[in-house]
Amino acid sequence: MHTRKDEPANLIAKEVTITSNLGSAADLLGMLGPEMSQVEGVLFEVRPAPRYRDALTGTTILIAVVGGASAALSALINGLFRILDRHGDRSGKIVIRGSNGRTVEAPADFTDEQVERLIAFAQELDSPTVYLQSGR
Repeated sequence: MHTRKDEPANLIAKEVTITSNLGSAADLLGMLGPEMSQVEGVLFEVRPAPRYRDALTGTTILIAVVGGASAALSALINGLFRILDRHGDRSGKIVIRGSNGRTVEAPADFTDEQVERLIAFAQELDSPTVYLQSGR
């Protein structure tokens, strides 16, 4: 696990794998990067995809190293919803899956209250994978 020097030692960072059918990991970073540049506690890395990658992943994956504060994870998930919104994709969704198989799907038209519950769910997971899926 990674920790940032400016975070208290008890706030452990988690790695969140992000994939999408909207483009490559570099494309996704380009969509998220400018919006997330002002958010503290989230660092991005493009890495080679593991051998067991699926059709959405391609040859690289985007990793977000998210600080222990829930605000950082909240900003990341809200940023993914804004990508769907910018694409005018009302049929898109975000799928979050934990390493234990627990999964939740969130359609693009989730209410703010539902998004908050989604963020709380993601915060509980170890090594979550987030799939940003366009419905187009």
